[in-house]
Amino acid sequence: MRIRQLADPSARVLRIGAVATVAEELLPRWLSDFRTRYPRANVHLEVANKARLLELLRAHRLDVVVAGRPGNEAGLRIVATRPHELVLCAAREWASRWFGDDVSVLTPERAAQVTWLLREPGSGTRASAEEVHLALDIQPPSLTIGSNLAIKRGVELGLGVAVLSSDLVAREIEQGLLVSLALGPLPSMRRWCLVVGPDGAPDPVRDFLEPLRAQGELEIPPVITEGAG
Repeated sequence: MRIRQLADPSARVLRIGAVATVAEELLPRWLSDFRTRYPRANVHLEVANKARLLELLRAHRLDVVVAGRPGNEAGLRIVATRPHELVLCAAREWASRWFGDDVSVLTPERAAQVTWLLREPGSGTRASAEEVHLALDIQPPSLTIGSNLAIKRGVELGLGVAVLSSDLVAREIEQGLLVSLALGPLPSMRRWCLVVGPDGAPDPVRDFLEPLRAQGELEIPPVITEGAG
């Protein structure tokens, strides 16, 4: 594949993996820009949980992975980051019904009475929600839904509250459809990390990253915050 690219640089191949939130909200915009600049490029996108994506990266089946911080995985390198927040969100109308007029701060007791919409086991956002439950010693009713977009729609329709990335719900919060609730450690600053293997970023990945840095979408060199997932 790389030899073919040397013969025809315009026919580059970008193999990218991403967790669901990034794939659903950020990557369509990022890849549209990349394909505009390199219309003959072949793009392969793998959507999975972080553990699976890092496994594919170590096996040289992906060039770059966009997910939460990979921890101390041997040989993997973070080449860029993007800050975002994990927020507990609810539909503004329903939040007022459940919690009263002041929905800016939510008590654990009230949070435990409302259904939480969760991703499937293995999802990072589900793990974050469960960490909040453990920290506050609450066991709210829950509904498992295997898609972030379906969860967001469920929140809008009043099915419950959900922990989601600000990248996914910023527009709805700005429009007043959803509200961010302060509960325990939430909202919490996190970072998407763009991770490559020990050999570094191949040319197609560098071509993908640099315009995003210039547009302010990514921070290069990467900004790393201890403890941020």
